[in-house]
Amino acid sequence: MSFENFNKNNIENYLNDFAEEYKKTNNKDYPLKIILVGGASILLNYNFRESTKDIDYLSPPSPFIEEAIKNTAKKHNIGKDWLNNDFRKSLSYSEKLNDVSDFYKNISDVLEIRTVNSEYLIAMKLMAYRSYKNDLSDIAGILMENNENNKPLKKQNIENAVVTL
Repeated sequence: MSFENFNKNNIENYLNDFAEEYKKTNNKDYPLKIILVGGASILLNYNFRESTKDIDYLSPPSPFIEEAIKNTAKKHNIGKDWLNNDFRKSLSYSEKLNDVSDFYKNISDVLEIRTVNSEYLIAMKLMAYRSYKNDLSDIAGILMENNENNKPLKKQNIENAVVTL
């Protein structure tokens, strides 16, 4: 496979193709809502990170998701785990993510994409903290970019996000 990483320039193309595959698979009978977390959520909401190796998502169970993921992977010659929910096995997973996610966009009237940002992304990165991943640099990047945009994050809000999740 020649695929390297998802970045700001290509991530939306993959998500659009996934939505089209999902639409084909279920004939638009079951709209899907997914919440993007981790590196994908950072790519879509911030400018400091250049890429991510996969797209972590959370969604209700659907019999059509795996087929759409597989078909998109085949179309682009990328690994079948390009879109995965493996983060559910980590300490950063919380059922409360549904409550704190923000609408990002709707694709093809079949896929609603939501993201997690700011305090909640930091809370997730703190809870999962892995020295071999981008967790620390992601936290620093979120804090710095919010400061640069005159939207500094308050320690208390981050603490509340940790408690909420």
